[in-house]
Amino acid sequence: MMWLGSLLLSSSLAGAETKGGGEYQRLLGQLNGLESRVNEATQRLEQLVNQKNQSQDPKEKDSLIQLMIEEHQGLREQVTEYNRLRNEIRFRFPAEGVRLDELYGPRRPPSLEELESRSSLDVSLDRVQQTFQRHYGPLLSPDGGDGSRGPASSSPEEGAQGDKPGPPRLKLTR
Repeated sequence: MMWLGSLLLSSSLAGAETKGGGEYQRLLGQLNGLESRVNEATQRLEQLVNQKNQSQDPKEKDSLIQLMIEEHQGLREQVTEYNRLRNEIRFRFPAEGVRLDELYGPRRPPSLEELESRSSLDVSLDRVQQTFQRHYGPLLSPDGGDGSRGPASSSPEEGAQGDKPGPPRLKLTR
């Protein structure tokens, strides 16, 4: 009689595990969808920040700022829902917790200030890179880019005696 009770209990647990497995997959699918929506919202917000930084019209900047605020509010709500669902899955299915932590880490919505600073830093670095290429690009040798030939060398011999042997040169002495 005791083994019959344990058999019934184990069969009901097995049925619950398969039912829970389907529930786990459904919740994981929802989490995956939320993650993609959070990523898309972050990209849209970054695009709005870039548009605002490139815009010269104050009215357009104001409208873009309003769009950024609305988009950021939506992003914060999606991240909150993502973290809530992630924690629900972690606590309802603790056996899958390690795998879940590896695939889906906790998220934090970037603040508008962080997005502004990232955008302005990217713009500044692009500008510096363009200036560098404009000024020093012609001086770099097309074959190696080592800069051994050009006005940076201190003496004519040093430029000719660099890593690569050049054509033979005459040395004038008294």
